[in-house]
Amino acid sequence: MPLILLPIILAIVVGCVFWFLADLKYSIAWSKKRSELSSAGKWKELNTHFEKALKTKRPFLRLFERLVMPGVVEVDYGLHLYNQGRNEEALTLVDKALAKAGGRANRHATWEAMEPELKRLHALRRTMFGMAAVSRTQILNGMGRYDEARASAKLAQTSDTSGAMASMIEGLIELYNGNISEALRLAEKAMKDQKANDASRAMASGALAAKGRFQDAMNVLIYEPGKITAFFEPEELEVVTEDQPGRELVAAMDKDLAGVMQPGRYLGQALVCLEAGDVKNFALALDRAKKVMQAQPAIEHIYVRLRTICCAMQADTTGMETHLARARVLAREIPSRSARYETHLAAGRAYLAMGQNESALSDLEEAAKLALHPLEKHTTNYWRARAAEAAGRSDLAAQCLTAVTEDGFDTWMRADAQRRVAATN
Repeated sequence: MPLILLPIILAIVVGCVFWFLADLKYSIAWSKKRSELSSAGKWKELNTHFEKALKTKRPFLRLFERLVMPGVVEVDYGLHLYNQGRNEEALTLVDKALAKAGGRANRHATWEAMEPELKRLHALRRTMFGMAAVSRTQILNGMGRYDEARASAKLAQTSDTSGAMASMIEGLIELYNGNISEALRLAEKAMKDQKANDASRAMASGALAAKGRFQDAMNVLIYEPGKITAFFEPEELEVVTEDQPGRELVAAMDKDLAGVMQPGRYLGQALVCLEAGDVKNFALALDRAKKVMQAQPAIEHIYVRLRTICCAMQADTTGMETHLARARVLAREIPSRSARYETHLAAGRAYLAMGQNESALSDLEEAAKLALHPLEKHTTNYWRARAAEAAGRSDLAAQCLTAVTEDGFDTWMRADAQRRVAATN
């Protein structure tokens, strides 16, 4: 899973924070366990925890959820399934949440027709509808269904909270499609909202790095990651933390959030250093990330992929093979297309750095088969070209370089591809 996705998904989840004032003790206990399982990386146990929540028979809890925050469990669980590559199941759950939260507004086929009825909804219910729409947008975007994702993003403009996150997801759609400048504009817009700040910075850094503006990409990641309290109104936080169980819940949620945001900042810096070719600071950023990592499987997968390339750039064959083996194991345990793609791409770049050109081409060809988004294809073709050049396969190199230049994306890879093409003419 790309690093940009993790803070975005977590921002959506914590943006759906819900407090069942009826049956509060049960809700706090359930939410605390949910955060503990997530931060411990126990995804299968968390699946079971969500399934039990969907089947709960506690009458006050069900009534409150139906009337005030309909679909909140479905959204949270849907994004958890999306993290695991179970996209269709995730989409089904989020669509169910939209149907619950939208009520009579769902009778209309267009946003223009739905908007008046949505604005009449209770504020919390309207926020829930918006967050479900943001989640749907994220899932559709991850599946490469961009037009549907853009249409879904319109539905997220129902509240201030979901509106800021919608801008963030719209930026990701543009980034995936190679519209780098527009992605950067939307990231900077979303960054103004504290709830979307961490995720927006990750996206802005990715866009700047793609443009080759490496110092700017690094600068945007020099900040203090947000805490869970940013997602609460002061009166909400006061209600929840008035007793010990509530304070323990907030602490558990903060730990879960920190398990992504703290290492995520350093992993983002590592990515910038990788693209800039700064091996020394690449290794230092990875060292910093390792010190604050918890047991989050997706974070570990990003770390070992990057460490694989770093070891290769340092001519550490043993370290490279050790971390690559772990990355391949995790790609099987996190059975998403993205995880498999990113593993093959990292392996190809690592083998290329070690001068093992045929092995590099083998993994990069596998990455090409898995690439879905236009920017993924652009990146993969660039590194296929580099590996083909190193292997003396000039025809394949020329083919891939041409594809990169014809994409028309404003990236450092296209600029380099143009230079390489010019040098061969």
